[in-house]
Amino acid sequence: MKDIIKNLRKSPLFAMSKGSMELFHSNFWRWLIVEVDKEFATAFIKDNGFDYKSIKNVEREKKHTDILISVGDKNIVIENKIKTLPVDSQLEKYKENLTNTFWFGICVIPCDFTNDINIEKWSLITYGEILDRIENINHKNKEKLLNNKDINGEFCYTLINEYVEMTRNVIEIINSRRVIISKRLVTSSDVIDINYLGLSDIIKKINGCELMKFLKRNLSTLYPENEYYYQCGFNHKKNTISIRKKIKTNDGGYILVGPQLEEESFRRIIHITNKTFDIKKEKKDKDLLYERLKEIYFDKNEDGSKFNYPIVKNENKHYNEYNGIYEDLDHNLPKQDYIAIYRYYKIKETDFEEIFELTDEWNFSDETCTLREYLGLTAEEEDIWISESDEAL
Repeated sequence: MKDIIKNLRKSPLFAMSKGSMELFHSNFWRWLIVEVDKEFATAFIKDNGFDYKSIKNVEREKKHTDILISVGDKNIVIENKIKTLPVDSQLEKYKENLTNTFWFGICVIPCDFTNDINIEKWSLITYGEILDRIENINHKNKEKLLNNKDINGEFCYTLINEYVEMTRNVIEIINSRRVIISKRLVTSSDVIDINYLGLSDIIKKINGCELMKFLKRNLSTLYPENEYYYQCGFNHKKNTISIRKKIKTNDGGYILVGPQLEEESFRRIIHITNKTFDIKKEKKDKDLLYERLKEIYFDKNEDGSKFNYPIVKNENKHYNEYNGIYEDLDHNLPKQDYIAIYRYYKIKETDFEEIFELTDEWNFSDETCTLREYLGLTAEEEDIWISESDEAL
């Protein structure tokens, strides 16, 4: 891996790509199709009755698309997602903008980490797949390209090969870091060594996507998605994982309440829309809301916990807050303002001695739960603990 990182640091193509990675790759793809050979379009499109010889035009940033390929009176959209994640609403909007001319869409992602696109006429393809196809087309048409003096074919042939090698190195780094993508949030310290390469954000975003899928698989039976809102966001270069109970009030408002994880912090947060209890955005309303909830939800007794400690922006405050607005279809709710208040906690590592203290507490307590449940271990973690004892701890 060190050699791959070293090669990328020395690559002039990679240096050029760092200004805006998605724009760089999208511009290169258009150049391949328009200036080198239309056959390169088949690197992205292999079926749907597509004939690359019938391409009329290839445009960048047309109607907000990354690449728009015109074939007859129909359009094909190629959406590039090497540093961001595909969002259903964005892909659906492309269809709406193109109205009856939309044929189908291809979303290019760095690796096979999601199958969550459920939009008609859209499909996923990985960078690895298109790189293999670009390389095959380049080698197959080598003589034709070398003899093309109009575009300096020999230089272009070499450049395309270098592009494939450089981009494979990028994807290799992203794929290798999937080893650390497990049932926990990847933090900035986990990816600090590749921050220079501009790849840490996408690693963390993929991690958030993987973790959200894991949570849905394991929690949706108890907390069904029609009653709870599962969300993975990315704010201030950190993943934010939220699971909130949706409650509709008699006055047409909504309450969303539940936990939130953001790297090393845990939050208890509640959103209340302005139609609920005639809530306003003034501080007195937020103070009143906190007073009503502090014992049953925020629990002031946690202040002295040795396993986490609450963080507020001001020592005289007991909670943090912000205002917002649900746009149309956010959380599948009608458009309306909301206020949010929360307390968040810095999560500390639980060391060896603290686990023993918890075990002793369980031994002498009246708890009816098992030790595994008391310690917060999964069944798999308990098996490892029993089989490997001190080493596992």
